[in-house]
Amino acid sequence: MLALTEDETLTQKELADRISSDPSTIRAMLVLLEKKGMIIRRQHPKDLRAKAVSLSAAGRKKAKQAWSVSQPIRNQMNGSLQREQASMLIECLNTLANSLGVASQQTSNCDVAIRPITQD
Repeated sequence: MLALTEDETLTQKELADRISSDPSTIRAMLVLLEKKGMIIRRQHPKDLRAKAVSLSAAGRKKAKQAWSVSQPIRNQMNGSLQREQASMLIECLNTLANSLGVASQQTSNCDVAIRPITQD
């Protein structure tokens, strides 16, 4: 929900891209959030194939609560890093998130069994 700003409307695809998630996972989350009254999904006015997603009044209220609850954590993190370190960390995390998003998209249609690595 925090990926949607108060007055912003995104398509489901734009939302999936913003949070680097699979569109089918986004759809499932949005169905649940819509049932709880946190979001509103409508036909996109310019692209009839797309759904436009925005926060409902209840969703905006919950998003504000979540933001304020996490404020002490953000304050503590900001106090422990210098500005350059924080910028570098954000850049590294964005790079990692982008590469994981690409890897996730590349492997989502593979029929590969993943087995845990064991030590002999």
